Amino acid sequence: MNKALKVILFSCILFVVTSTAAFANVETMDRSSEFKCGEDVYKYKAGVDYKDGEIVVDFVLSIESEADIYEVAENNSCTAEVISFADYGKCALFILPEGQSVPEAIIQVEKDPRVKQATPNMYFWQETPDDEKNAEEIDRISGATRYDTAIEVANRIKELRDIEKFENIVVAYGGNYPDALSGGYLASVKNAPMLLVNPANETKVEKYIKDNLDSDGTVYILGGETVVSKRFEKKCTNVKRIWGKNRYLTNLEVLKEAGFPKETDNEVMVCTGNGYADSLAASATGCPVLLVNNTLSKEQKKFIMDNHIKWFDVLGDETVVSKSIAKELQEVVFSPGSMHQSVELTCRYAGSDRIGTSIEVAKMYMGEKTSPIHKPIPSAVVLAYANSYADGLAGGVLASELDAPIILIDNKATSIDKVKAYLKDVGIETVYVLGGSSLISDNTVYALK
Repeated sequence: MNKALKVILFSCILFVVTSTAAFANVETMDRSSEFKCGEDVYKYKAGVDYKDGEIVVDFVLSIESEADIYEVAENNSCTAEVISFADYGKCALFILPEGQSVPEAIIQVEKDPRVKQATPNMYFWQETPDDEKNAEEIDRISGATRYDTAIEVANRIKELRDIEKFENIVVAYGGNYPDALSGGYLASVKNAPMLLVNPANETKVEKYIKDNLDSDGTVYILGGETVVSKRFEKKCTNVKRIWGKNRYLTNLEVLKEAGFPKETDNEVMVCTGNGYADSLAASATGCPVLLVNNTLSKEQKKFIMDNHIKWFDVLGDETVVSKSIAKELQEVVFSPGSMHQSVELTCRYAGSDRIGTSIEVAKMYMGEKTSPIHKPIPSAVVLAYANSYADGLAGGVLASELDAPIILIDNKATSIDKVKAYLKDVGIETVYVLGGSSLISDNTVYALK
């Protein structure tokens, strides 16, 4: 091996290497996803994130397949080999050209308590036989796809309510987030789960609705026929489709269908319609959400005036929901055509990032005496992956059922520390995880304990 290369090694057992000469003992390639060392069988997998449809590596805790190893290498501008040592077991070897610094995505593994540094450029990670047992203790709600996860969430809600069938079911397109996140409030009002659909899984969702909806129950479809097909609508009975010409008008129609404003509704949560993170956090509160773009539309202004909205909770900093939008909200309330000429309060809740914002929302809406919804101090939280909306879309109803916040998280050490501090401050006893371990890893959940 060229000594001009930097080497980073992740191994599934811990041992000490004093120099790169140890690699002379490489014997054969082992392409299996597990290996035996003594009496112990070790499994390995890679932690990856999804952003805008592309896989990006935060850091590697383990390796699931050889394909994942090469994915890691490609995303970090290095090469990789899968090798086996006669005495030490199977390893993934990542090689960086001389002069190239170790990518932060890889070196962050060192922060995991299971990782030990063997040399300045080598790191080893061990997955112990106890990990499989520990994984069973994680209350993870997931399916093979986001659509299956939504069904699993619905099943969990049935268990919590001790019911056989739902009074109503809300269905939204799973290929994008706006309609589903608008529908969280409607689902809460209608005591309904949120199911996701796309053309490929319509039959599965149809069957679930048939088996799990009361005979006189209603199916609420969010969005037009370009996202949830007419064919699907015809297969269901007692259907009501709620939609507008764009995500913002659909949002208003959803609020109207939910009966907004009710006597207890004196505020609206304002979230960007161009991102999902803050709306995911908001969906746990069961409160109405107003999605906004760069400016308020005339329909939105009319809705605010007609419904005498007097409390706006803006989620996210000014790069997410601009200062000009907050100003517009004030101007609409104080406009001559408005039936009330005062606003009780306009607040902004924002953290340093989307994870921090979800924590700020949880602090405000769960347990605070000043909370507009007066929910109790939570004993549980629902974790959703911060960098993808897929599994989190259906989680708002579950969180609301548990009187729990949705906290966003990824696998970075800084994010884990931030969420762990919140859990400790509040005294959280139970953690529910939405989605599989390829998103929120088991090690991340362990680190929160």
